[in-house]
Amino acid sequence: LQVRPKPADYPADAPWMPARALSISESWSPQPEQAQVGESLTRNVLLKVEGLSGTQLPPLPLPDVQGLRRYPDQPQLADQSTDQGLIGSREEREALVPEQAGRIELPALEVVWWNTR
Repeated sequence: LQVRPKPADYPADAPWMPARALSISESWSPQPEQAQVGESLTRNVLLKVEGLSGTQLPPLPLPDVQGLRRYPDQPQLADQSTDQGLIGSREEREALVPEQAGRIELPALEVVWWNTR
């Protein structure tokens, strides 16, 4: 077995995630357009990765956003075995409460991974 190091251009601060495919999806309840100051919104973010188990998936970044209180739940980890191999998932759910009126922008979610294909 010949083991090679991580590629030199892979970000040093990113977790090592070699996988065949990766997808991220999100859902809201209620929709963000219906947000009211002081009322809770629920955001679900689902990360699915072919080739890794749910326990190998890192937490998604949750940066502080001015004017928004965040209350994250414990992540839900799951594994699914298929004919093509393992699919791991990590679902992160959080309550978001706007503290001020106006536009609040959440930063983009970015996940660095190594495509093994």
